[in-house]
Amino acid sequence: MIRLTVDHRSNEVHFNQTSKGPKAKLHGRSAYLCRAQECLTATLKGTRLKYALEGRRAKGVPGKRLIQWPLEPQLMKLIASKCTEP
Repeated sequence: MIRLTVDHRSNEVHFNQTSKGPKAKLHGRSAYLCRAQECLTATLKGTRLKYALEGRRAKGVPGKRLIQWPLEPQLMKLIASKCTEP
């Protein structure tokens, strides 16, 4: 599985990254992808990944996290390089 996490401070999406060393984890909303190429293709066609990382909308609450979409090209290349399983 590949873990994508939205940093709760900057709203940037990170790939399996830790904040302070190998045991510390980045805090924020996360989504997981399987390593199959067809899963990545299906995920990027729609908006499911974007909505999973942004979270649910609460009525009357203006502070919803917004992520940049589409994801940065460098991040997409890294994810695609990890999705090599048939």
